[in-house]
Amino acid sequence: MFTAIEATTDELRHKALQIRYEVFYREGGDARYADHERQIWVDQDDGPQSRIVVGLDSNGEVVGTMRLTRLSDWPFIAHEAYDFKLLASFVGIAESELRQSVARVDRVVVSQSSRGEGVFTKMQTYMEYIACSSSCSVIIAAQSLHNNYAQRAFLKLGWIKCPHVSTYKGFTAQHIYKDLRNLNDNQ
Repeated sequence: MFTAIEATTDELRHKALQIRYEVFYREGGDARYADHERQIWVDQDDGPQSRIVVGLDSNGEVVGTMRLTRLSDWPFIAHEAYDFKLLASFVGIAESELRQSVARVDRVVVSQSSRGEGVFTKMQTYMEYIACSSSCSVIIAAQSLHNNYAQRAFLKLGWIKCPHVSTYKGFTAQHIYKDLRNLNDNQ
């Protein structure tokens, strides 16, 4: 059985960064933000402006993580690669309103031993609760064009592909989004 909580302590945030190091660097070879001395994977969006959710196993060990950053709080990495005008037209709100209420979900990882066990679903559900509680109306993400597994996982939970693909620093991604306005109405 897995649970998801917000990483509100330094210890939990550090464990989230360690899980990223395991998955992004050790498994995937992505050294862009790897801090080998501390064995964490951290970037400029990992400050107090972002919220980190962790997935915990039945022993309380961190087995997954994801991050949420509101655009109105912080110009997150690659924000200029998103087509907010196109996205606003898709969800039927003004671009200025979207920019005030959109958040990006990123740095999603689940440890190899816990994949396929529902950790991602638990974390995503909790992340949506946090987003709704923060008055977000839309959440966005950019998934690697070649990561079909991740794309299917997001789409299964109600995310929608936006007809926008971008390349940022060599990373080509399919943009996806989820409209949370109905969830916000039920909160």
